[in-house]
Amino acid sequence: MFERNREYFQKRGFQVEWKKINQLPSYQVEVFPARKEGLSFAVEKDGRRVSFHSVFDPVEEARKLVMKADLSSETDLLLVYGLGMGYHLPFLRERVGPATGIIVVEPDPRLLGVLMQHRDYSSLFDSRTWLVAVEDDEEVLNEIKKHFAVGQRDRIAFFEQPVYGREFASYFTNVTAKIRDYVSNVVGGVATVLSFEETWLSNYLCNLEYFYLSPGVIKLTEKFKGVPAIVVSAGPSLDKNLSHLREVQGRGLIISVGAALKALQREEITPDFVVTIDGSEKNYSHFSGANYSPSILVFDPATYPRVVREHEGIKFTFTSLDETAKWIESHLDQKGTFLSGGSVAHAALQLALLLGADPVILVGQDLAFTDGRRHTSSYALKEEENTVPVEGEEGSIYYVRVPGYYGGEVWTSRALYNFLRWFEEYIENCARDRTIINATEGGARIEGTVQMPLREVIAKYCQQEVRVREVVEKCWWEYVPPSPQPLVEALLEVSARLGKIARTCREGEETADRLIRLLARMPVGAGPVQELLKKLDRIDGKLKREEATLHFLNEAVQRTILQTMYRCRELPQDESRRLVETVKLSREIYRRLGETASRFRVEFKEAAARLSSRKGGEKGESLCQQ
Repeated sequence: MFERNREYFQKRGFQVEWKKINQLPSYQVEVFPARKEGLSFAVEKDGRRVSFHSVFDPVEEARKLVMKADLSSETDLLLVYGLGMGYHLPFLRERVGPATGIIVVEPDPRLLGVLMQHRDYSSLFDSRTWLVAVEDDEEVLNEIKKHFAVGQRDRIAFFEQPVYGREFASYFTNVTAKIRDYVSNVVGGVATVLSFEETWLSNYLCNLEYFYLSPGVIKLTEKFKGVPAIVVSAGPSLDKNLSHLREVQGRGLIISVGAALKALQREEITPDFVVTIDGSEKNYSHFSGANYSPSILVFDPATYPRVVREHEGIKFTFTSLDETAKWIESHLDQKGTFLSGGSVAHAALQLALLLGADPVILVGQDLAFTDGRRHTSSYALKEEENTVPVEGEEGSIYYVRVPGYYGGEVWTSRALYNFLRWFEEYIENCARDRTIINATEGGARIEGTVQMPLREVIAKYCQQEVRVREVVEKCWWEYVPPSPQPLVEALLEVSARLGKIARTCREGEETADRLIRLLARMPVGAGPVQELLKKLDRIDGKLKREEATLHFLNEAVQRTILQTMYRCRELPQDESRRLVETVKLSREIYRRLGETASRFRVEFKEAAARLSSRKGGEKGESLCQQ
């Protein structure tokens, strides 16, 4: 029995620690017949006897456990904690349907080795069910990554065998935490990419003229050393502190994210700086109808263009660590770089630190749901988008409890949890020489910060006059933009290469069409079929040689790439059908890539034309008057 299981597990490529499988566990294991049906087992450890299954009817016990579980056929990936005798697996498959991937996590390979001598597992694992039996929780995560199709699989559910959950509580807690962190980072990042797709590159090109004429934040380095700075975000706790912020004007820096702008203006507070990074049209709702020109706009070139264009005051800019920004800066001057954490508040914190501010005070930075709300009541979007029902979400991958500002725990979302972790890691690694005060007075606790009520912060730190405008205007007037000609020439070169890529993709799409028609009446080995396959190889070679230009299109075609990766997992086994489906996927990539290249060929050319009207050394005042 053991050898049969071992051969099956190895044939399926399951992640199993085979050295430990052959070792005896540190506790006694007894396998015995249940009174009604099947086998059960118990372990003796620490003077306790623990039965992992019902001694009467473990099959019926498993059925009832599965029926009680909150499961759905909409689940993409089900993580099962504990294999045991495996009675629950057929019932789980019945509940979630044939399409759901199931990963069974067995925490002790030595225990599994004993059970493999008594139970034939081969009939329990269908083609969509996998086993992980390793003691290292990091290895469990690595295995899960193999079956986690990003962009398609973010609906994850958990099923825990109760006894396993108790006896291996620490192990499963660590595994769950690692999975949540991974999902938060990867899926959150990909969701952002999929949300904006072509938007980012279009925004870069639309904002290029402003990016060229605006000095970078690097020109403001240490200009406000030792000055207190308040970073204002739009969390629900901002409501309680809005009136106090008026006292800070002229006695400290007020750095606002765009989402908090209208809340501040309703209290007649003009922030010194407004930071914006969001490329979506939704971001514009925070600025539409607001007079934000008296504030200094600090913008990422990926920002929604109307936000930048409609600002009539002084602008400074910065980049994130992405290839397009590096490429643009390589033909201009260095603007200054902020690390991307996914939230505009991360950029606002980095701005405060770059300015030399100390202390840096966080306000409205809940990073959690306070009183069932995501944002301040003055948030610009619809009220229904500001409420969050999370009751009954215990164990959900979408929501998690974190330590609260006032103790205890509070609910937060996957995205907000990711932002919270970024703040804590950044403060730990990059801001040790500064005092970071969390004066939010609500939401999540941020490790590495000092908690203090805002009124006390103002009384202690914000008592001296600060001449913000005078210092910033001097830096702005001293900036002399370089000649735009190197960038203009580079833009035109990329435009020409994109035109070439578009033509190559059209050739690829037509060739793939011909090949699909040919495969309907000829075998794979036929001469004409092989000739077209060789032609597709040559076309792919042409595209590969344009790799330096293709990187501009990566995000724009990300959805197509992810969908293709997902569909590749389910290709038929038959060689001929598999080839047909593979060529269809290639045709879709050629089509999408060609359309995108054609569009951006025009946009790069138009951006070059706008920029060529500018001259080196020109001041940016004309942009401030538009």
